[in-house]
Amino acid sequence: MAVVEAHRTDAVVGFAFSEDLRTVLLIRKQRPVSQAGKLNGVGGKVEAGESFIDAMVREFREEAGLDTGPSDWTHFASLEAPRWRIAFFKAVLSQADLVRVAAAPPLTHETLELHNLVGLREQDTMRNLRWMVPFCLDSSPYVLPVVLVERNEET
Repeated sequence: MAVVEAHRTDAVVGFAFSEDLRTVLLIRKQRPVSQAGKLNGVGGKVEAGESFIDAMVREFREEAGLDTGPSDWTHFASLEAPRWRIAFFKAVLSQADLVRVAAAPPLTHETLELHNLVGLREQDTMRNLRWMVPFCLDSSPYVLPVVLVERNEET
């Protein structure tokens, strides 16, 4: 993906799944206020001059404490609006690593939680996780990544 553009806020969100694709590592957000208390994928803002994939690797290391590489992540979708762009990634990591990360003291002010995909819809998640997680598991490599453009930022 291209390097970030100065006029937009660019961000990454990553979903780390267990090898059996039954669990996903999520973060309990504290900020921004609109996300406080909700589950979301691990991620954050892309720094100036940084590629989306490099931001995903960095954010996951900073928030989860696991070193991953660009080849561990697959870009499967992007959401775009006039003032922001978010690239979504998925990775499959060992169950042992995910359990260890979820059990460790948080590296930031936000906690990491390992969730079973069954029942995830009933959790207090960001609205788009209810369709984004199943979409990324069902998406085929030959149609990736999908770009979804939001016409109205208020919805």
